[in-house]
Order: sequence, then structure tokens, then C-alpha cells
Amino acid sequence: MSRHTTTITVHMALSEYGDAVIYGSTVMNGYVSGQYLKHRLFAWHEESFFGTELTVQTVSDMEVIILPAEQVLGFFAEGRLLEHIEWVWDADCLPFIQIAPSLAASIKDKQFMPSFSAFRAGKLQWEWDTQCFHSEEQVLLDALCSDEIWHEGLHATYSAAVHNSCYGSEEAAADLRREFPLLFSGNRTGVEGMDARSWLIAIGWRADTAPFRPLLQLLEPDDEAEDWRLRLVLQNKEDAADLAAVRLSADGEALGTWQEAWTPHILERSPGWLQSLRAILPDRYLYDTGEQVLNKPLSDEAAWQFLTMDSQRLLDSGWLVLLPAWWEAASRKKPKLRAKVHAGEGDNRERSSGGSLFGLDALINFDWRIASETRP
Repeated sequence: MSRHTTTITVHMALSEYGDAVIYGSTVMNGYVSGQYLKHRLFAWHEESFFGTELTVQTVSDMEVIILPAEQVLGFFAEGRLLEHIEWVWDADCLPFIQIAPSLAASIKDKQFMPSFSAFRAGKLQWEWDTQCFHSEEQVLLDALCSDEIWHEGLHATYSAAVHNSCYGSEEAAADLRREFPLLFSGNRTGVEGMDARSWLIAIGWRADTAPFRPLLQLLEPDDEAEDWRLRLVLQNKEDAADLAAVRLSADGEALGTWQEAWTPHILERSPGWLQSLRAILPDRYLYDTGEQVLNKPLSDEAAWQFLTMDSQRLLDSGWLVLLPAWWEAASRKKPKLRAKVHAGEGDNRERSSGGSLFGLDALINFDWRIASETRP
């Protein structure tokens, strides 16, 4: 004798926002009412107060239950149902029923990451790390995501579950902003040339396995060059003083001398470096062609713009910037910059070495002096 008093077939689909749209049917009576179904299907579901808080809507003369996106994974992963009813899942939603426990487990184990495509669209969404699934589980995910509707709904459901479980409180959300500020940056130009992996590294979500870190360095005029200039350097992670200068060509090829073990990492990353720099920096800093796009001479005014504005844009985009030591020291002291204006220098004329800084109404002879709040 069967222990089941009735059999209910459950049909389920995900909306584009990740909500589950659920309805039921029986062989004898056809579609069942939403009220009848929700008090039985969700009889053990505490998060919805045992179904009482769930909305029932009428669609084409059929009553459907709306399960909010943030509750979907948890409910189907737990799978706790009334035992005196035989529950039969519609074939279309069966792959989701099977993969739900694994998706929920990945959230519990923090095996998720922010979505790069969503970030580029100005949104914060979460997606699962495919590396945490077995081959059989990946087959189920691939089958679901091959359907455009399931793909969109599943990603929305997963993202809502991550937010609700991990960042739903004000404290957790504040921690996320403090630990990963670049995740909330309004600057999208800095991600040009990056793929999802390099972006996750840039924002600090994933560790960089390369033995070096790329930096953009501002070089001062010296005996070899009269002008300011930028150069790309690779800093050894084991020895910060070990810097390898790199020439970056117009096609993204890196040229120079470095440790042999660095080569595969450089070849993989250098095209992205160029695309990112072109997206962030104004044209005055880079050549359009040649084997060294960063060797462009910079005027005093361009150097000033880099020190005060464009270096910060690079930092906001995840780049590391190496500025002159005197500037770094002065910045820490909250400096006030002082310029000495020389009488009689008001006409447009070619500057001599150590000459004018600003090409405005008057040329200002700027000695690069810093007046800090603490004076000797």
C-alpha cells in the first residue's frame, strides 16, 4: 500500500530576475490552486513562513506561486517536503533541482566571484566559480545555460542568493566596500583590455600568480633626457628594488630584458596592459606607433597633470604608479605647492631647460618647490 495520499506534479521556471514561478497539477484534477499548492509545497520552509508570505498570481487563468530570487536556491537545495505527498518534478526543471544543492554549497564555501560582464554594464552581480564543480555538475550547468531563458534566470537567482547570504547586512556590505573598493569604482575605462581573470586580479579578488607586478613610472628630467617621460617597469614581488624596464610596442608586444621565468606571464598580459593604458590615459602620453609607445617626451605641464590627476586615474583603475620620491614624501605631509612667478615672462616663447610649467595666460617659472605644513 502506498504511503502517498496524492501525487502533485510541480512545474517551475525562473524569471529574468531570478524569481521562481511555480504551479502544480494532478492527473485527476488538472491545475491546482496556488493557495492549495503553496501550503503543501512550502510546509517546511521557514524563510517564507511556511509559504504564508509567498505571493500567488493569476496567469492565463492559472494560479502561480512567486518564490523570491534570494530564496530559490535555499529551498530547492534543502528539498524538505511533506512525505505523504508524492512530488513529481516537471522534466524541464529537473536539471535545476539536481544542481541546486551544489550551487548552494558553493555559496556556503565562498566559491563565487563578482561578474566582470555585469561590472562593465555598471552593475554588481555574482557568479559561481566553475572550478569548484565536478564534471557531472558542470554538464548539468551547461545544459541549463544553453537555454537563454534558464541562463539569465539562473545567474540572477545565484547572484541574489549570494547577496542575501553574504552581503545582506549593512555591516557585511560595508566590509565588502572597504576590502574591494575597485569593485565599486565608477570608472569603467580602466578595464579595457582586461579579461575576467585579469580584472579579478586587478580588484584584489583573486591572487596574481605572476612573479612580478607591472608599474607605471614617471621619470624626471636628467642628464640623459631633458623631458619628463613615462616607462613601464616590472617589479619583482620578492625584491621590490628589482625593477625590469619594459618597452611596450604599438601592437602590445613587450620588449626588454627580464628573468626567463617571467616570459610566459608577460606574453599573456602585455596586450592587455596596452589596451588598458590607452583607455585610461590621454593621447599626450602615448605614441600611436612604434616599438615604445610610452617614450613620448612630456612637458612640465604634462608632468604636473600626471602627478596631480592622471596618476590617480591609474590608481583608481587598479594600476600601481611609481612617482618621484620627493613627490610621495610631500604628498604625505599635505603640501601646499608654491610657484615662483618671474617678472617679464608673460609672452609665449620656447622654454629653456627648467623653464615654464603652465602654458596659460602667463608663463609661471615653477621650481617644483613644495611648501608643506611642517617647515624646517
